Amino acid sequence: MNQYAVLGLPFDASQEQIREAYFVAVRHLHPDVNPDPNVQEEFLRVQEAYETLSDIQLRKKHDRALSPEEKKFPISIDIQFSRPAIRRLNEPQLIYSLVTLTSSTEPKPEDLPPRHLCLVVDRSTSMQGNRIEVVKANIIRLINDLNPQDQISIVTFSDRANLVIPGSKIKNLHSFETRIRAIDTGGGTEILQGLQMGVDELRYANNQGVFTHLILLTDGHTYGDEQQCLQLAKESSKENIVISALGIGGKWNDEFLDRLTALSGGSTMYVSSTDDLSKHMMQKINSSKLVYARGIKFDFSKDDAVKLRYAFRLYPEINPLLIDTVPLNLGNLLAKGSLSILFEFLIENSMEIEDFVRLASGFVEYSAFAHRSISRLFVSMKHPVSDTPQTQLPPPVILNAMSRLTLYRMQERVREEVKAGDLSNATRHLKKLATNLLSQGNSGLAHVVLKEVRHLEETHQFSDDGDKRIKYGTRALLLPSG
Repeated sequence: MNQYAVLGLPFDASQEQIREAYFVAVRHLHPDVNPDPNVQEEFLRVQEAYETLSDIQLRKKHDRALSPEEKKFPISIDIQFSRPAIRRLNEPQLIYSLVTLTSSTEPKPEDLPPRHLCLVVDRSTSMQGNRIEVVKANIIRLINDLNPQDQISIVTFSDRANLVIPGSKIKNLHSFETRIRAIDTGGGTEILQGLQMGVDELRYANNQGVFTHLILLTDGHTYGDEQQCLQLAKESSKENIVISALGIGGKWNDEFLDRLTALSGGSTMYVSSTDDLSKHMMQKINSSKLVYARGIKFDFSKDDAVKLRYAFRLYPEINPLLIDTVPLNLGNLLAKGSLSILFEFLIENSMEIEDFVRLASGFVEYSAFAHRSISRLFVSMKHPVSDTPQTQLPPPVILNAMSRLTLYRMQERVREEVKAGDLSNATRHLKKLATNLLSQGNSGLAHVVLKEVRHLEETHQFSDDGDKRIKYGTRALLLPSG
């Protein structure tokens, strides 16, 4: 057995890393803190791994028995902090950490699974006319671009769901096109109906080792079934079924869809035009072509003085992560690709902290298709505490992300002020946001913001599209350059 893999460590791990990984594992798996009988065997494996790797002679003997392939760690990790140490203060301070996971091996094509894509399409009355016709045309175009081994299923819903195309490979394209063109509109919007049928379609494929991805297209609110939808997304996450959403127009519930998709490791995109729809659909499809590891989750603990305030996935698909659920669902990692997460931590008072503070330490668990098993990667965000003032600038990649995160947070604040009826501060902060956008060269988005300022002053509320254009526009700014 590869004892490095048991502790989630690379072959060249230091004795300090081995010690820390062991103690973090004990905190999660020891029978005194985790009564689950299923973890007993894992706890014993962790103990055996530590006893082997912490003993110099036993480690040498173990290393000689490993094959060259076993000595390669399939996923590497890079952690950067906004400053080299935390200042010892009795007042709150923020620190940022950028964690990047990179797939360091390129699996053979035969090791990568085929895909099963399920499109769950809103066919309620509000989708009638040009909107549904554009959606159907894009679905037909998408099917033409799928690989022969891929599968697709299509579900439509209004106040009930209908399975237009059950899960199958693309064999009779003409038959598929006929069924898609026959989709009509009518009825209300009940997302749970379509979501449940789509997830059921993917569950069977998931059991066959196929990469599963559900893409929801909707233009409206669902009423009364939000909590059931969220519960279904939680269940889907455990089964590694990714749910993404495309919100069309301005009347859909962005807060609901953001949470729904984040629960499963997916993301939500705002579709403002027919060109946007084609682009975003292809982006969703292309991002699922070469998934190396899916269901990546970060289970961690931290010191009491530390509070995780924000977590954003910057790449490959930008989306805020849900920090009120542990483990955090980080999403998927592409073959020969990377997954970047920006964390924002608040430390209330560091006066009583000695040499180091544990921002977050734990294990990233993932299911690698090439290995057909659950693997783990140890992550330590332990950072020094110092009495000396820190004068170094943050690394450029973090500095850039922090400055753009400020813009996203400004629009969040404005939305809260509008909800609270504080229109004076809302318009003032929108004008400030426009100024900052102009200074960074984002004149198009700045124009959208100024237009929304006028609308807010005249009507005392956001326009249907305005808040979503600003929200998803400032969110997109967090994407790394290039």
